[in-house]
Amino acid sequence: MTAGSNCISKEEARRFLVKYHGLDGSQGLSGKDGIMRFMNRVGCIQYDPLNVAGRNADLVLQSRIEGYRPRLLEELLYTDRSLVDGYDKMMCIYRTEDFGRMARVRKAAADGAAAVMRRRGQTEALELLDVIREDIRRNGPAQAKDFSIGCNRKGRWGPKKLSSSALDYLYNTGELSVAGKTGTQKIFDFTENLFHEVRTEEFQGEDGEAAFFRWYVKRRIGSVGMLWNKNGGAWLGHFVSDRERRGACIRQLLDRGELREFRVEGIEEPFYMRTEDADVLNRPFQEGRTAFMAPLDNLLWDREMLRVLFDFTYSWEVYLPADKRKFGYYVLPVLYGSRFAGRFEPEQYRQGDSVLRIKNWWWEEGCGGDMDMRESLADAWKRFGAYLGAERTEGTAQVIK
Repeated sequence: MTAGSNCISKEEARRFLVKYHGLDGSQGLSGKDGIMRFMNRVGCIQYDPLNVAGRNADLVLQSRIEGYRPRLLEELLYTDRSLVDGYDKMMCIYRTEDFGRMARVRKAAADGAAAVMRRRGQTEALELLDVIREDIRRNGPAQAKDFSIGCNRKGRWGPKKLSSSALDYLYNTGELSVAGKTGTQKIFDFTENLFHEVRTEEFQGEDGEAAFFRWYVKRRIGSVGMLWNKNGGAWLGHFVSDRERRGACIRQLLDRGELREFRVEGIEEPFYMRTEDADVLNRPFQEGRTAFMAPLDNLLWDREMLRVLFDFTYSWEVYLPADKRKFGYYVLPVLYGSRFAGRFEPEQYRQGDSVLRIKNWWWEEGCGGDMDMRESLADAWKRFGAYLGAERTEGTAQVIK
């Protein structure tokens, strides 16, 4: 997109997004520094506890960060405290420096949790807050299993004990934060004990609400790289799900010069990017890299945008009954260059296994015959196995031969 032009081709849009996310390898992202460079750009990555071939956040990072290992993220979260677990689009990981700016999001999450308690007749949990606080003051960081107060309910979703609901509520407010984890189980401590330099609420005064909303809408666009104002997965969460309100804020950001509006050939809906990101369009694109993508990757948040830009339809079928799935339980998209070339379903991999087994592979139409693509894919398998700690993969020979 050059000066005087506000329209780009679909291929230019695809390359912009791939470069923006560091998926072509051109940014040389590696180690904890590479993770933080990526997080500084996108703001957050989505967390999900399911672990088939790594959890979602790890899968996001392994596709971009050279030599990525899960311990790097753990250190940034629970040793360096450069990143924090918290609610954003959904449950996410974001920069600790944004903790103060996210105060309104935490309040909305806490209000939502309280509303759920009221609907379920569980408001007694709110009477336990002082009990939880005093226990952690006296005994130090705690997990939900350390408390067993009150029977909550029977059901598939949510805490089963009133004390667990109270603990989650204090976490949603930000009074407690995650000190560490045992597997997927959070260990909670007072935020003030963990983050000594966390900023307080920044968006105060007469313009506080509007300033926060401008920051949050712009931040969400940056989480993907470019977005339209159509409702979809990228606009989930508190504050940003109302299209009309969002549109008014986008117009303000355009007037302030903080966003750019542009078109993609063949698509009627306009797109927006942060002004500071426009230079990515003109950076060189590194051809031929293959990346295995996370199911909740930022690039995939808006499934309709993915379809119209990349001609790739993807649905995470993990919560569908087996007979309703088109592909499989936990299927990872395969990006080659600026196109999605296929998808695959790994078998459950457990730490310490020497073999990563692939249950199924599906090529996209017209893909799979190119030798350069197969060589790139073989390299991607090596990187993916190393990230998991597997010595070899099985079920890939027929794909790359």
